[in-house]
Amino acid sequence: EVPGIVSSVKISSGDIVAEGQTLIALNADSDIAQSKALQASADLAELKLKRDKSQLAAQGVSQAEIDADVADLKSKSALAEQQQAVVAKKILKAPFAGKLGITHVNVGQYITPGQPIVTLQTTSPMLVDFALPQQYLSTIKLGQAVHVNTDTYPGVQFDGEITAINSSIDIDTRNIMIEA
Repeated sequence: EVPGIVSSVKISSGDIVAEGQTLIALNADSDIAQSKALQASADLAELKLKRDKSQLAAQGVSQAEIDADVADLKSKSALAEQQQAVVAKKILKAPFAGKLGITHVNVGQYITPGQPIVTLQTTSPMLVDFALPQQYLSTIKLGQAVHVNTDTYPGVQFDGEITAINSSIDIDTRNIMIEA
């Protein structure tokens, strides 16, 4: 979601990765420094609020001053949290476990939001999409068992169940898409 220079690549093409595992990290030095500065400002605003609250009891400050302190603290805390979110986005983690394809980035490379980094395919469960002629629509239902064969693994049968049936029929082929 954020641009930056790749500071480390923690994976290799074809690796099996766990959910949450770090894939790459972008240089975040200036963002971390800014985050610390914003957090220090929020901490100071919190101290000022505490100090002014104690002065309110002695009528040394007005309620308006306390209200301004509260607003200042909220604003500075929000800015610090926003910057921490930017820092967190500089570390790309696997959203789910699976197998990586070929990596498309190297250390020192500048990347932009949306740029392909690496493909990640889950291996469990795997989804199969296939088309059936519309006349079979009345014979299929969600949860129905399916047996899939593929040329990639001759003689191996994969068992599963229907998880989705498309809500429309293709007007050109008169087929319906099924997911299992």
